[in-house]
Amino acid sequence: MNINDVFKDFCKNIKKRKGIMTEDNIRYYWFASMLKKDKDLNHYTLEYPYKEAEVDGLSKEELDLFYEGDNEIWCFEMKFHRKGELKSEYAHTGAAGALFNDLLRLQELKLHLGREANNVRYFFLYVTDQEMYDYLTAGEKSNLNKEYRKRLKEFFKLETNKEISLDFEGIDTIPNTFIESALASFVKKEEAMDNKDKILIHNIQLCEKDDTLTCESMSFKGDNKRKPCYVRLYEIL
Repeated sequence: MNINDVFKDFCKNIKKRKGIMTEDNIRYYWFASMLKKDKDLNHYTLEYPYKEAEVDGLSKEELDLFYEGDNEIWCFEMKFHRKGELKSEYAHTGAAGALFNDLLRLQELKLHLGREANNVRYFFLYVTDQEMYDYLTAGEKSNLNKEYRKRLKEFFKLETNKEISLDFEGIDTIPNTFIESALASFVKKEEAMDNKDKILIHNIQLCEKDDTLTCESMSFKGDNKRKPCYVRLYEIL
Protein backbone atom coordinates (compact mmCIF):
# COMPACT_ATOMS: atom_id res chain seq x y z
CA MET A 1 0.00 0.00 0.00
CA ASN A 2 1.28 3.48 -0.85
CA ILE A 3 0.97 5.87 2.11
CA ASN A 4 0.98 8.95 -0.14
CA ASP A 5 -2.01 7.67 -2.12
CA VAL A 6 -3.92 7.03 1.11
CA PHE A 7 -3.08 10.53 2.34
CA LYS A 8 -4.28 12.19 -0.86
CA ASP A 9 -7.57 10.28 -0.78
CA PHE A 10 -8.07 11.17 2.90
CA CYS A 11 -7.54 14.89 2.22
CA LYS A 12 -9.90 14.80 -0.76
CA ASN A 13 -12.68 13.36 1.41
CA ILE A 14 -12.06 15.73 4.33
CA LYS A 15 -12.61 18.65 1.95
CA LYS A 16 -16.12 17.34 1.24
CA ARG A 17 -17.14 17.10 4.91
CA LYS A 18 -20.15 19.30 5.77
CA GLY A 19 -21.44 17.99 9.08
CA ILE A 20 -19.88 17.92 12.52
CA MET A 21 -16.34 16.49 12.65
CA THR A 22 -15.01 14.47 15.59
CA GLU A 23 -11.75 12.67 16.27
CA ASP A 24 -13.51 9.37 15.60
CA ASN A 25 -14.56 10.75 12.21
CA ILE A 26 -10.91 11.44 11.44
CA ARG A 27 -10.01 7.86 12.28
CA TYR A 28 -12.83 6.42 10.18
CA TYR A 29 -12.05 8.64 7.21
CA TRP A 30 -8.45 7.45 7.31
CA PHE A 31 -9.53 3.82 7.70
CA ALA A 32 -11.89 4.22 4.73
CA SER A 33 -9.06 5.55 2.57
CA MET A 34 -6.86 2.60 3.49
CA LEU A 35 -9.71 0.17 2.92
CA LYS A 36 -9.89 1.24 -0.73
CA LYS A 37 -6.35 -0.07 -1.14
CA ASP A 38 -6.73 -3.24 0.95
CA LYS A 39 -10.25 -4.58 1.55
CA ASP A 40 -9.25 -7.43 3.88
CA LEU A 41 -10.73 -6.43 7.25
CA ASN A 42 -8.56 -9.00 8.99
CA HIS A 43 -5.63 -6.66 8.36
CA TYR A 44 -7.07 -3.85 10.51
CA THR A 45 -7.51 -3.33 14.24
CA LEU A 46 -8.94 -0.12 15.67
CA GLU A 47 -7.99 0.70 19.28
CA TYR A 48 -5.21 -1.89 19.40
CA PRO A 49 -4.03 -2.36 23.04
CA TYR A 50 -0.39 -1.46 23.62
CA LYS A 51 -0.26 -4.36 26.07
CA GLU A 52 -0.64 -6.73 23.10
CA ALA A 53 2.81 -5.52 22.06
CA GLU A 54 3.93 -5.92 25.70
CA VAL A 55 4.73 -2.24 26.12
CA ASP A 56 4.57 -2.09 29.92
CA GLY A 57 4.86 1.68 30.17
CA LEU A 58 1.65 2.08 28.15
CA SER A 59 -0.25 -0.96 29.38
CA LYS A 60 -3.54 0.92 29.76
CA GLU A 61 -3.38 2.73 26.40
CA GLU A 62 -4.58 1.82 22.91
CA LEU A 63 -3.11 2.50 19.48
CA ASP A 64 -5.66 4.24 17.23
CA LEU A 65 -5.07 1.93 14.27
CA PHE A 66 -2.93 -1.15 13.72
CA TYR A 67 -2.58 -2.45 10.17
CA GLU A 68 -0.86 -5.73 9.33
CA GLY A 69 -0.77 -6.44 5.61
CA ASP A 70 0.95 -9.28 3.83
CA ASN A 71 4.37 -7.62 3.85
CA GLU A 72 4.10 -4.58 6.11
CA ILE A 73 2.86 -3.34 9.47
CA TRP A 74 1.68 0.23 10.06
CA CYS A 75 0.99 1.76 13.48
CA PHE A 76 -1.08 4.94 13.70
CA GLU A 77 -1.86 7.51 16.33
CA MET A 78 -4.26 10.26 15.26
CA LYS A 79 -5.20 13.61 16.79
CA PHE A 80 -7.89 16.14 15.92
CA HIS A 81 -7.84 19.59 17.53
CA ARG A 82 -10.45 22.23 16.82
CA LYS A 83 -12.06 25.10 18.63
CA GLY A 84 -15.16 25.26 16.48
CA GLU A 85 -17.87 27.40 18.04
CA LEU A 86 -16.62 27.17 21.63
CA LYS A 87 -16.85 30.54 23.43
CA SER A 88 -14.43 29.63 26.23
CA GLU A 89 -10.65 30.01 26.08
CA TYR A 90 -8.99 27.12 24.25
CA ALA A 91 -6.41 25.11 26.24
CA HIS A 92 -3.60 25.47 23.70
CA THR A 93 -0.73 24.30 25.90
CA GLY A 94 -2.46 21.13 27.03
CA ALA A 95 -3.49 20.38 23.44
CA ALA A 96 0.11 20.79 22.26
CA GLY A 97 1.22 18.41 25.01
CA ALA A 98 -1.40 15.86 23.99
CA LEU A 99 -0.06 16.02 20.44
CA PHE A 100 3.42 15.13 21.69
CA ASN A 101 1.99 12.45 23.94
CA ASP A 102 0.97 10.58 20.79
CA LEU A 103 4.43 11.06 19.28
CA LEU A 104 6.10 9.78 22.45
CA ARG A 105 3.77 6.76 22.51
CA LEU A 106 4.83 5.83 18.99
CA GLN A 107 8.44 6.43 19.97
CA GLU A 108 8.06 4.09 22.95
CA LEU A 109 6.47 1.42 20.75
CA LYS A 110 9.29 1.68 18.23
CA LEU A 111 11.96 1.49 20.92
CA HIS A 112 10.24 -1.55 22.43
CA LEU A 113 9.87 -3.47 19.17
CA GLY A 114 13.38 -2.57 18.09
CA ARG A 115 14.59 -0.51 15.19
CA GLU A 116 15.62 -3.70 13.37
CA ALA A 117 11.91 -4.37 12.71
CA ASN A 118 12.16 -2.60 9.37
CA ASN A 119 8.82 -3.85 8.06
CA VAL A 120 7.04 -1.79 10.76
CA ARG A 121 6.27 1.92 10.24
CA TYR A 122 4.95 4.42 12.80
CA PHE A 123 2.70 7.28 11.69
CA PHE A 124 1.09 10.26 13.38
CA LEU A 125 -1.86 11.91 11.62
CA TYR A 126 -2.76 15.38 12.83
CA VAL A 127 -5.76 17.47 11.76
CA THR A 128 -6.49 20.90 13.21
CA ASP A 129 -8.18 24.22 12.51
CA GLN A 130 -7.00 27.82 12.61
CA GLU A 131 -6.96 27.94 16.41
CA MET A 132 -4.12 25.46 16.97
CA TYR A 133 -2.44 26.41 13.70
CA ASP A 134 -1.96 29.94 15.03
CA TYR A 135 -0.61 28.64 18.34
CA LEU A 136 1.79 26.11 16.83
CA THR A 137 3.18 28.50 14.21
CA ALA A 138 3.62 31.62 16.37
CA GLY A 139 7.24 30.71 17.06
CA GLU A 140 9.45 33.47 18.43
CA LYS A 141 6.74 36.05 17.77
CA SER A 142 5.15 34.83 20.98
CA ASN A 143 5.85 37.02 24.01
CA LEU A 144 6.30 34.02 26.31
CA ASN A 145 8.39 30.83 26.17
CA LYS A 146 10.01 31.78 22.87
CA GLU A 147 12.34 28.79 22.59
CA TYR A 148 9.53 26.35 23.38
CA ARG A 149 7.25 28.01 20.82
CA LYS A 150 10.09 28.01 18.28
CA ARG A 151 10.34 24.20 18.62
CA LEU A 152 6.61 23.82 18.06
CA LYS A 153 6.80 25.89 14.89
CA GLU A 154 9.79 23.93 13.57
CA PHE A 155 7.80 20.74 14.07
CA PHE A 156 4.52 21.90 12.59
CA LYS A 157 6.01 23.79 9.63
CA LEU A 158 8.36 20.97 8.66
CA GLU A 159 8.46 20.79 4.88
CA THR A 160 7.44 17.77 2.83
CA ASN A 161 9.98 14.94 2.83
CA LYS A 162 12.13 16.70 5.44
CA GLU A 163 13.21 15.36 8.81
CA ILE A 164 13.66 16.90 12.21
CA SER A 165 15.25 15.56 15.37
CA LEU A 166 12.87 16.85 18.00
CA ASP A 167 14.72 18.20 20.99
CA PHE A 168 13.39 20.18 23.97
CA GLU A 169 16.65 19.85 25.88
CA GLY A 170 18.07 23.02 27.40
CA ILE A 171 14.76 24.88 27.43
CA ASP A 172 13.94 26.05 30.95
CA THR A 173 10.63 27.64 30.06
CA ILE A 174 8.65 24.62 28.86
CA PRO A 175 5.20 25.04 30.47
CA ASN A 176 4.39 22.46 33.14
CA THR A 177 0.99 21.96 31.54
CA PHE A 178 2.69 20.88 28.31
CA ILE A 179 4.94 18.38 30.11
CA GLU A 180 2.08 16.92 32.15
CA SER A 181 -0.04 16.46 29.05
CA ALA A 182 2.84 15.04 26.99
CA LEU A 183 3.56 12.38 29.65
CA ALA A 184 -0.03 11.70 30.73
CA SER A 185 -0.18 8.19 29.21
CA PHE A 186 3.06 6.89 30.68
CA VAL A 187 3.43 4.83 33.81
CA LYS A 188 7.18 5.57 33.93
CA LYS A 189 7.10 9.30 33.30
CA GLU A 190 10.77 10.00 34.03
CA GLU A 191 11.86 7.31 31.57
CA ALA A 192 9.58 8.71 28.88
CA MET A 193 10.96 12.19 29.57
CA ASP A 194 14.48 10.90 29.01
CA ASN A 195 13.45 9.80 25.51
CA LYS A 196 11.89 13.11 24.54
CA ASP A 197 14.99 14.34 22.72
CA LYS A 198 15.32 11.23 20.56
CA ILE A 199 12.28 11.55 18.33
CA LEU A 200 13.31 11.63 14.68
CA ILE A 201 10.31 12.79 12.66
CA HIS A 202 9.74 12.78 8.92
CA ASN A 203 6.97 14.82 7.27
CA ILE A 204 5.37 12.56 4.65
CA GLN A 205 3.41 15.13 2.69
CA LEU A 206 1.48 18.37 3.10
CA CYS A 207 -2.18 18.35 2.15
CA GLU A 208 -1.95 20.89 -0.69
CA LYS A 209 0.59 23.29 -2.21
CA ASP A 210 -0.72 26.22 -0.16
CA ASP A 211 -0.61 24.11 3.01
CA THR A 212 -4.35 24.45 3.67
CA LEU A 213 -7.54 22.54 2.99
CA THR A 214 -10.94 24.17 3.25
CA CYS A 215 -14.20 22.51 4.19
CA GLU A 216 -17.71 23.45 5.27
CA SER A 217 -17.79 21.49 8.53
CA MET A 218 -19.14 23.53 11.44
CA SER A 219 -16.45 21.99 13.66
CA PHE A 220 -13.71 24.18 12.24
CA LYS A 221 -13.02 27.74 13.30
CA GLY A 222 -13.71 30.43 10.72
CA ASP A 223 -16.16 33.06 9.59
CA ASN A 224 -16.46 32.00 5.97
CA LYS A 225 -18.52 29.12 4.60
CA ARG A 226 -15.37 27.21 3.66
CA LYS A 227 -13.09 27.11 6.70
CA PRO A 228 -9.36 26.33 6.87
CA CYS A 229 -8.23 22.85 7.85
CA TYR A 230 -4.60 21.76 8.29
CA VAL A 231 -3.50 18.16 7.86
CA ARG A 232 -0.11 16.65 8.69
CA LEU A 233 1.15 13.09 8.42
CA TYR A 234 4.41 12.39 10.21
CA GLU A 235 6.49 9.23 10.46
CA ILE A 236 8.64 8.31 13.44
CA LEU A 237 12.00 7.10 12.14
